[in-house]
Amino acid sequence: MTSNAPDSPRTGRMVGKVALVTGAARGQGRSHALALAAEGADLVITDIAGTVDTVGYPLGTADELDDVHRELKELGARVHRATVDVRDADAMVETVTSAVADLGRLDAVVANAGILGAPAQTWQLTPEQWRTMLDVNLTGVWSTFRAAIPHMIDAGNGGSLVGISSIAGLRGIPGG
Repeated sequence: MTSNAPDSPRTGRMVGKVALVTGAARGQGRSHALALAAEGADLVITDIAGTVDTVGYPLGTADELDDVHRELKELGARVHRATVDVRDADAMVETVTSAVADLGRLDAVVANAGILGAPAQTWQLTPEQWRTMLDVNLTGVWSTFRAAIPHMIDAGNGGSLVGISSIAGLRGIPGG
């Protein structure tokens, strides 16, 4: 977990704000983090940066999370980076508490970490595959918000909580 000081004046709607983005190593999470930094936010970025046994495709990697960290720093953002699994509520609390101590506040949360179930029909999923999907996609959002909300309330600044979904959140798909 690292921080950096911005090298140049920053502008945008998020100047002076800190945003947490889960699943930030690639895809939507990377995009959200870069957009927030471009608007002046400092960032807390997290990702599992590894594999999950019941997920049949590669997830974000430590190298990809490092790349996002570097890109955010190049935009002038202070960054707190953590490898953490959103399914681990205690680890999320520790991560957010550490990030707030490092960056001084938390104003926005983008709960983006998510997986697609195994490439199978719903009735063909194993109970373990089903539980993993629910634990990441639902419990992970809860554990992220649970870790963040007390800091946001204590700060008294209001804030934003955003839960992200792919198209899978709007219509049924195999494995989802």
